[in-house]
Amino acid sequence: MPPPPMVPNPRWLDLWRSARWPARALFLALAALFVARAAYEPQGACDLGGFLDIGDGVLDGRLLRDTFINSYPPTFSVAMAPLSALARVTNRLLVRHLWGLGQLAALAYVTLGFARLMRLRLSLGAVALAWLCTWRYVVGDLNNQNVSLFLWALTALALGRAAEGRSAAAGLLLGVGSALKIMPGFAAVALVEPRAPRRGSIVAAFAAGALLAVAVTMLVLGPRFGEAMRFWLGRIVPSFGGPWPGNQGWNGLFQRLAGPGMPPPRLLASAVGLLVLGGLTAWLFLRPAASPRVRALDAALAILAGLPALPIAWFHYYTAAIPVALAVAASWTRLEPGPRRAAGGLLAAGTLLGAFLDVDVVGAKAWAFAARYGNALFGALLVLAAGLVLRAAWRREDAEGGESRGELSGTP
Repeated sequence: MPPPPMVPNPRWLDLWRSARWPARALFLALAALFVARAAYEPQGACDLGGFLDIGDGVLDGRLLRDTFINSYPPTFSVAMAPLSALARVTNRLLVRHLWGLGQLAALAYVTLGFARLMRLRLSLGAVALAWLCTWRYVVGDLNNQNVSLFLWALTALALGRAAEGRSAAAGLLLGVGSALKIMPGFAAVALVEPRAPRRGSIVAAFAAGALLAVAVTMLVLGPRFGEAMRFWLGRIVPSFGGPWPGNQGWNGLFQRLAGPGMPPPRLLASAVGLLVLGGLTAWLFLRPAASPRVRALDAALAILAGLPALPIAWFHYYTAAIPVALAVAASWTRLEPGPRRAAGGLLAAGTLLGAFLDVDVVGAKAWAFAARYGNALFGALLVLAAGLVLRAAWRREDAEGGESRGELSGTP
């Protein structure tokens, strides 16, 4: 079957008008859930409270030495300082609600942005299904007031600039994002594949973006920059990431399962994480994308492969699965029977394992058992496998239909 032609930028109103009521009902239910969680006022400060504390430290000229709260590189602390300043002139509750609105906007942008990048024939039902497959991760990010959705929005923006031929802007965005938190950097794998355009410019701009973020941090912190770097490199990097059930990466899994006679769990986690990420990277380089839509999918796959290799991978990091779930859902009717069954089965299994073995669904005991053995980790890997099946089908379509002759236009 030939690949889909260029599709216009999807718009929410158009998706709504063209949908039937079952799809509308599922979409409304999930949207209501997300809005409710974004507006919820928890008793604890959650991650955003820690972000504001870190920013306060920058404003007050001190270093917050709490190794659990201040686990981010100094660049992240400086980025949070304006938010802390806003909280001082208003109040933290206002900032909390602005943050929640921003998270919802980021979710909408990531959804439509990746749909455009991957040239999906989008429907409201496909969006609702993708959100259903990742609902627990989204709710977790909203509940914890984390930064993951913002990072994926930045990634979508960077990939959009790359698809337009603006390699310098793409590399700068990814470089700055990686200096704040490494996760967006995994997407750069797709932009340096053998057949990707302007690879040298991407690499140079990426390095420039990271250096720019560090330079701004040095300028803001002044003499405190050295102290902050020593704290991060000496106290955080060597030891951060524990066996907590919420740590759904290789490090958390192997620390929970560590026993006598086993290799050091951190060393084992690093080896397995690098093996998975390196294996995917090698596969992408051996069979590089010939079209922008496959390259955008590759970026999402690289992120899913890279996240578990981090010292800590909270389950809500796997909001990164949204583009892959969306691609499978929107491409369902266009796939041949074999790839359709394989991609659908893997996505369904990953959804059940990662999103529905949740404490609010199965209870505390069942969730604790599932989390101990990495339910979100392996659920994300199953979604990754579904994406690889879809990628193979898309590459075949590209070869048959000459997708590589077209280029994306417009902004996601």
